[in-house]
Amino acid sequence: MKNYILLMIAVLLAGILFSSIADFSEQNKVSVGNYSVYCGDLHVHTFVSGDSPASPFAVLFDARQKGLDFIFVTDHNTVLGSEIVQRFAGLRSDLLVITGEEVTTPKWHVLALGISETIQPTHPLNETAALIHAQGGLAIGNHPTKKYSKALLPAFEEGVLDGVEALNFGPVTEGKQGEVEDFLSTLDSEGILKNITQVGTSDSHFLGSIGDSRTCVLAENLTQTSIMEALKEHRNAVGFNGEFSGGEWKDVLNEKAKIKLETHVPDWMKLASYLLYAVIVLAMLMLRI
Repeated sequence: MKNYILLMIAVLLAGILFSSIADFSEQNKVSVGNYSVYCGDLHVHTFVSGDSPASPFAVLFDARQKGLDFIFVTDHNTVLGSEIVQRFAGLRSDLLVITGEEVTTPKWHVLALGISETIQPTHPLNETAALIHAQGGLAIGNHPTKKYSKALLPAFEEGVLDGVEALNFGPVTEGKQGEVEDFLSTLDSEGILKNITQVGTSDSHFLGSIGDSRTCVLAENLTQTSIMEALKEHRNAVGFNGEFSGGEWKDVLNEKAKIKLETHVPDWMKLASYLLYAVIVLAMLMLRI
């Protein structure tokens, strides 16, 4: 009985703390013309992926601590993780959680953004992109290192993919950003880069890394429809290390929206959130004993 009480108290405190973190996010609102600037992480994993320990609770806290407005949860070959995180986010709707998936095969990885149903990794790349588009989604070529560029380049040349991960801080791309830059140069030389969406993602698998690299969009409002529209129309830039890059909007955002790359949550609140998360995990473990 005491364990149940401990868990209920921890969840209540989590709600209060999460609300406080959301209030801090109000400090970095930015407008450019008729648009508002919203920043998010387009490539986030949870425990559903099988190679990440991140719980829905941890994902939401981490995203809020980084000052993000939205995230796409993109677990490997399933939308289940998105659905779970969305249910948790429903308790506090300030953070927009959009359904996604990382369609993962040995030869290529593709982000399926804004879809509603799982796409199995059993189709060729071109067919996979068509299935993503059939659901109104965007198909983004992931971490185009040498290992995956052989399959991705023809798809870009054929106009199958909508965008490319210009910056990815996940384990697959670690130490290989030079290879990604070479691929982007190839796309640029072929006149492809200017016609697709360049995004920055964390490819987060572990607590603390969400939003390290992010994508900021110019959208009418914070809804899935507006965020997806902005990405489709390339109204975005890649945000990393206090600077914007990639795409025609980078100069405007560097001039007016660098505050969106800052974190406004105080250190004490970050520490409190991690301690509270540990209490909840401990309480849940004790309930099993």
